[in-house]
Amino acid sequence: MKKKVYDVCFWVALGMGLLFLNYPLPETWAGNVAGSRVQPQVEDAADHDSVVAAMQAGFDAVLREKQTEGQEQKSRLEAAERRSAGLLQIIAALVAVIAVFLALSLNLLYRKARHARQRRNERNLKQYQSRRDPLTGLPNRRAFYESIKKRGKFDNRRNTGSDTAPQALILLDIDHFKLINDTLGHAVGDIVLVEVSQRLSGMMREDDRLMRWGAAEFLLILNNVARDGIEEIVQRVLEVVAANGISAVTQHLNVTASLGYILLNQHGCVDADLERSLHLADAALYKAKIAGRNRALGVQIPDMESQEPGALSGPGLDELIVQGRAVLTLVAGPTPRTLTAGLPERESGGESMT
Repeated sequence: MKKKVYDVCFWVALGMGLLFLNYPLPETWAGNVAGSRVQPQVEDAADHDSVVAAMQAGFDAVLREKQTEGQEQKSRLEAAERRSAGLLQIIAALVAVIAVFLALSLNLLYRKARHARQRRNERNLKQYQSRRDPLTGLPNRRAFYESIKKRGKFDNRRNTGSDTAPQALILLDIDHFKLINDTLGHAVGDIVLVEVSQRLSGMMREDDRLMRWGAAEFLLILNNVARDGIEEIVQRVLEVVAANGISAVTQHLNVTASLGYILLNQHGCVDADLERSLHLADAALYKAKIAGRNRALGVQIPDMESQEPGALSGPGLDELIVQGRAVLTLVAGPTPRTLTAGLPERESGGESMT
């Protein structure tokens, strides 16, 4: 078959060359060429069909193989995508779990911190309230003793040679306060207490201290008070309390106070026994009440420089006065205006006492 193909190619090439040269082909060559053109087609028709069929079969096989490979690749890609989607879902779930855990942890920590802060605030509030008078908001007696306990007794500055006292104690009691409560009611009494505390607070200096000492009593601790200026301060306290009266509900009260006071530094010396000084000031206050109220009595120790520490801790005020070791100084209060109906009239003024 290959020889026949070669013969056909030879004759075709020769014929095309003669035609190119314009040379007439011999009749035998033309016949051979024509025969060569027809004979292979007739002889190879069956082979051609089989070749075409084989090629078609091969092409179909290759196509099916490619299609199979494409489907497998598509399946692999889809599986990879499903695995990726699954991993993303797992990661998203883990992130969500971690976020929830962190949120719960932060919420738990916040609640613990808030509860701790609330407990601390409640504890501080209780401590604050235990040291404060709920009506006036002033420090109470407990706060005073705790502060004294922390800093110890007042500095003992004996023989300082100074005319300036580090502290002066003034005990103040509102006159006829029980009668105000019993006659006009406790609500009016509370108004009087608040008003008096506000008036006293308004005259305190930055380093002075004011506290509610008892039912109708207030304690004033004055720092850096000149020895010869204490009477002027006490006079001002009496006037501040009695000034302009106090309006309470439908009543207008002319309120006065009685005071007992003592210097903690007299003639350059200090009585370091604070409790004893408070006791003497309280005794002077009691005498001011008995003497007619609306006045102040101050305890002075003329020979403080000759006294030994704690020498005044034994005898009472009356005994000290009898022994000549203590002198009371009177500071009269202002004359009250017209008194409220239903309240007894109160005396004012009075002579010096020793």
